[in-house]
Amino acid sequence: MTTREFFDERAVAVSVEPADDLAVLSATAGVVTMLDCERGSTLDSGSVPIAIDGRPLLVVATATPPWRDLEPGDEGPDVRALQQELHRLGFPIVVDGSLGAASIAALEVLRTGVDTGARQIRASDLLWSPAPSVAIGACGAVLGAPIEVGSTLFSAPGRSGSATIAEYPSDLLPGDRAIVVDGTSFALAPDGRIVDVNAVAALEVAARGRADDPGEVAGTVTVPLVLREPVTVGAIPPGALYDLGAGEGCVITEGRPLRVRTIASQLGEAFITPIDGRLPASVQIAPRGDRAC
Repeated sequence: MTTREFFDERAVAVSVEPADDLAVLSATAGVVTMLDCERGSTLDSGSVPIAIDGRPLLVVATATPPWRDLEPGDEGPDVRALQQELHRLGFPIVVDGSLGAASIAALEVLRTGVDTGARQIRASDLLWSPAPSVAIGACGAVLGAPIEVGSTLFSAPGRSGSATIAEYPSDLLPGDRAIVVDGTSFALAPDGRIVDVNAVAALEVAARGRADDPGEVAGTVTVPLVLREPVTVGAIPPGALYDLGAGEGCVITEGRPLRVRTIASQLGEAFITPIDGRLPASVQIAPRGDRAC
């Protein structure tokens, strides 16, 4: 008998529900006079990727989206969120929720490259992003083309999609599980749910890539389900087993019958694990089968 590292690999179908794309919208109308947009690049908070009617628009990632024009002395969650982002971007801003001249000047330096002496922050000069850096999935603006208020300037793949194993196998060996998506392993929750956002994103990419595969159902992708840590099993000829039933069988080892658990078979080998004690060192190849375990 030989031993093997066994991952109890099963092919499972995963249903994938893609996330809605994130959209960066324009708060102003006019003609696009500058555009820096390339699919696959990133849209970063603190950058100026577009100008409309010659006016640069600044990307800001804040907990509260900009929704009003601001003047010195204005207070509120939107002011605090803006101060927090300016501080993250390296400006020595006091985060107190009350707008001061330093915050206005910092925004103008980011937006135009210089302190213009502006005395207010125009909401239409800001583009809200849900994260400090997002991958651009599509460019909605075209250089020289008109833009309306509410138009999508940039879109990015969302990260709130979901994925579920359609039929979770009931006869798995005990142990923590993972799925393998295009060579990368992602751990599952203890109850078998897919909660890793990176796993969901990888499954979305895999589902799109295999959409034309006649062996796949639309919106699903088939991936291996494996043990995160393999178990050691014994590999024996199938003929060494007798008295089979209910996932168990009997072998003869050192002249005595021994009950073992049968877990799988492949390529002329049967895989066994012990029910009590250790794996046998050797088994009889063709037992008579008349000795009860």
